[in-house]
Order: sequence, then structure tokens, then C-alpha cells
Amino acid sequence: MTARKLAYTPALDGLRAVGVLFVMALHGAKPFFVPGAFGVDIFFVLSGFLITTILWYEHEKLGRLRLRRFYLRRFIRLYPALLATLAVTMIFGLTLDPDRRGFLIHTIGSALYLSPVTDARYGSPMFHGHMWSLAAEEYFYLVWPLLLILMMRLRLSWKTMAAFMIILGLGMNAVRVYAAFTTGAGLPLYRMGGIAIGCGVAIIIAETDWRGNPILNSLIGVAGIAAAWEMSGPKILESFAPVCGAVGTTGIIYAVCSGRRWWLQRMLELRPVVYIGKISYELYLWHVPILIAAATYLHVNRVDVWWWVYPIVFVVAAATHHAFAPLQKRLRTLTDRIGADKRVRAEEPVS
Repeated sequence: MTARKLAYTPALDGLRAVGVLFVMALHGAKPFFVPGAFGVDIFFVLSGFLITTILWYEHEKLGRLRLRRFYLRRFIRLYPALLATLAVTMIFGLTLDPDRRGFLIHTIGSALYLSPVTDARYGSPMFHGHMWSLAAEEYFYLVWPLLLILMMRLRLSWKTMAAFMIILGLGMNAVRVYAAFTTGAGLPLYRMGGIAIGCGVAIIIAETDWRGNPILNSLIGVAGIAAAWEMSGPKILESFAPVCGAVGTTGIIYAVCSGRRWWLQRMLELRPVVYIGKISYELYLWHVPILIAAATYLHVNRVDVWWWVYPIVFVVAAATHHAFAPLQKRLRTLTDRIGADKRVRAEEPVS
């Protein structure tokens, strides 16, 4: 395998911004802005793509994957902001949530990335309803490097690996569609199929000349996301939305990685858009608890307060991001020494 190195691409942060803004619009303006759910699919495809790109390039450079270093870096990036959010949400929950026992259980579940379990056992949480997707991504971080190592040891070709992941992703979405038609179940964890598709796309881009037609790829991307938008709403139609969202996100990834600048890439690389993408994780963490706390305290609907709550969310998210950045940088430097190879150090795209 001769992997192509993917440098930092600001437009991918811009795509993150699109994802988080759709999700925030869904949670704040529902029922007037139903289609935002597929913002999660954008996140999932991007996560699969970026993490696989890092792992693939590291294996190409070092001949192995430094698992301990990988897990530590994920922990350093994700956990401080999560704990800060949960700590502040404790104040909201113990004050405003009538079911304090349930709130504490959901808080512990969120801290341990067990939200899908606690949600299924104890019902929908008041302040932690968005945490299931973070748990889903964490499961991916735990399992995917091990599966990738297994496939490499089996000496599977990159084409086989990419095909397997894309088929797996489509299969998970097919199960979700089937469940929607037969039982009406949403099966949110099966939206993780987008992560698998992102993994397959990363392998293809790493191993081939991806300099295709950016105009065609952009059109595919916009068409896919537009289709996901139109299908959001009724549960049966919405079950198809993750597939369209994944296809659309894939098209945009191909467009911005093509090496040719076009209108879509220029839009995604606007400085405010890129910055929103950089703080998208913190925005995702904070927007639900602050929004719910404000609406509950004032005894109004979320749609009545989002317009002034979200500016506060942006300030809090940015402050959280920048407050932890110096500590995270120092800790990442320490992890570089863990399992470091003196002969060569892999250069990695930022994720």
C-alpha cells in the first residue's frame, strides 16, 4: 500500500460547521426545522473519514498502529469538554429536572458513553438526549482500529477493505429502513452506517488519485444533502435520509479533496465557517443543556428562546474550546512519546 498523505483541509472543518448548525437548528427550531437530523450523518461520515485517514497514513509510515497513543489522544480531545459540560449540567438538572434519580443515571451514562443503554432502560433524558451520538462515535473509536489491524493482518487488499466498510455502512442503513417499515423503530445507533461509509471513502482516497471533477462531486454532494433534507420528517421517509446524507457528504469530501478550488470549497473555507467547525464539538455538547435549561426555567418552548440562547452557547463553546486547548496541546505532546518510533514520526492531518 502506498497511501497518499491528506494535508489539513479547512473545508472539512467547514463541513463540520454545516453539520452542527443543522443539528442546532433541529433542536432549537423544531418543529419548524425538522430536517436538521441528518447533521449527525455529516458528523459520522466525517469521523470515519478523518480517523481512518490518520490510521491509514500512520500504518503506511510506521508499519503499525500505535493504539495506546491513539486512544489517549481521543480521550484528551473529547473528555475534558464532556466533563465540563456534565458538571454544569448537574446544576441545571438538580434544579430543574423533576426526576433527579433519572437525571443522575443519565449523567453517569453520558460520562461513561453508555447513553444508548441508559436511554433504553430509563427513557429519554431531559438534558442528555444528544449524548447517544457521542457514545456511538466512542464505540467506533474503540472497535475500528482493532478491526483495521485484523484486516491488515489478514492481508486483505485495500479494495476489499473499502468495499467491506461501504457495504457494512449501507447494510446498517438498510436494517434501519427495514425496521422503520416493519416496526416503526428509529434505531438511531444504525445511523453509524455513515461512519463505516466514511472509513471506506478514506481508504479509497488514500490509495487512488482522487483528483476527479470537483464540479460533479459538489453537485453529487449538494444533491445528496438536499435529498436527505426532503426525506426528513415522516419516520419511514426519514429512514432513507442517512443514506442520502452519507452520499452527499461523500461527494463533498471528494470535491474538497480534489485539489481544485470551486465555489463550494470557497464557501466552506470562509473563516467564520471554519471557526464554527473547529468548535463544533463544544457547540454540540453545550447547545442542548443550555437551551433546555432556559426554556424550562422560563416555562416556554425551545422555539421561543433559541434566538437569544444560541449566541450564549457560541460564547460558552468557544470559551470551553480555548480554555482546554493549552492543556490538550501539552498532553498530546506527552502522548507522542508513548510508543514513539525513533526512525520516523507520522505526520497526521488534524482531526
